[in-house]
Amino acid sequence: MSKDKSKENAPLLEAIRLRDDKVIKQIYLENKKKFVPAACKIFMQKEAEVSEYYHECFLVFVDNVQKGKLTKLTCQLHTYLLAISKRLRKESFRNQQRDKLSTQDTEFWLNVDGESSSVDTSILEHYEDEHRKKIVRSLLSRISPSCQKLLNLIFYKNYSLAEIVEQMQYSDDRVVRKRKSICMKKLREIAQSFKDKLH
Repeated sequence: MSKDKSKENAPLLEAIRLRDDKVIKQIYLENKKKFVPAACKIFMQKEAEVSEYYHECFLVFVDNVQKGKLTKLTCQLHTYLLAISKRLRKESFRNQQRDKLSTQDTEFWLNVDGESSSVDTSILEHYEDEHRKKIVRSLLSRISPSCQKLLNLIFYKNYSLAEIVEQMQYSDDRVVRKRKSICMKKLREIAQSFKDKLH
């Protein structure tokens, strides 16, 4: 069965290696129809968010093929793309856990529920701060990987607009501002539903 799939997928991989844009676009659209409904169920997210994951996963797939990292595909492509999406989400979550909150970010999150940002060193305050950080990580894991990366560059790494344009390969800084606005809106909507946990 896997040999049959490998043979079936060989022309597809060859077209991608040869950078055949027409075939790549066709593959992209065909597999999106299968990926999106499956990913919506797995990640319990809306179609728009999942579509963003799909785009990122497809870019990783094409890159893997063109760099020779993927030479044989023994399963259906949308299954492979789902595996990529799970890996990207895990990596993103691990990175969030490793990163320490910057002062600016901590102040933002301590004020999400309208509380003062002054931090007491008592055990209770320390527990509450850790609890908030855990909630922040949880909230971030519910937005798309591209939003996670963008907010990480802005709040954790303090990148300039020019550095973000280069890192994210955006056309200009207006795109950065627009994407930041969209990502923060999504994050606030999710935070609103978690507000009871922040008290």
